[in-house]
Amino acid sequence: MARLPVARWTPVGGLFSLALLLAVVSPLRGMADLGSLVARGEAGPYQISVLVTPSPLRVGPALFSLSVRDRTTQDPVTEAETLLTFSPPQDGRAESGHLHHGHQIQAYARPSQSRHPGLATARVELPTAGTWTGQVQIRSKTGEESFLFELPVGPPRPPWIDYWAAFGLPVVGGLLFIWHQRRIRARKRAPKA
Repeated sequence: MARLPVARWTPVGGLFSLALLLAVVSPLRGMADLGSLVARGEAGPYQISVLVTPSPLRVGPALFSLSVRDRTTQDPVTEAETLLTFSPPQDGRAESGHLHHGHQIQAYARPSQSRHPGLATARVELPTAGTWTGQVQIRSKTGEESFLFELPVGPPRPPWIDYWAAFGLPVVGGLLFIWHQRRIRARKRAPKA
């Protein structure tokens, strides 16, 4: 019974394997992040931090995470109701499935929507590029506080960035197949020692 030849690990094969691994793992790395800090400040007895994903922020869906803490004790404030209000750039119109008052987009940030303790989360669809004005309103037993911040929103990403793997991986697979077939043919033509 003839033995099949054992393929040897080559540097080129190792590089292809590494490139494929990075292509698969790199998008997953960005999803585990809380987001980028876009605003931090104080309103009454609260210290507020606003984080957003994706980073950089672009037109489309965005996940806002808010950290509302007591300024003196630094304990998370979870019993307060938190409302996010976004006013679009002066030349834009906001069209979204969220609550509307004129051109504004409103969404409640709730701790139950967050995967991280101490944070309240809201999903918002930002339809236009430009500098939006954001407002965090905190309503609690002690009263209502407000915090304003500016939010730069870039244009949407080109579609090829989102779908590069769907087009690129078949090309890489085809190139690997051609490379492998050439190696097999070169081995068959080589004189046996």
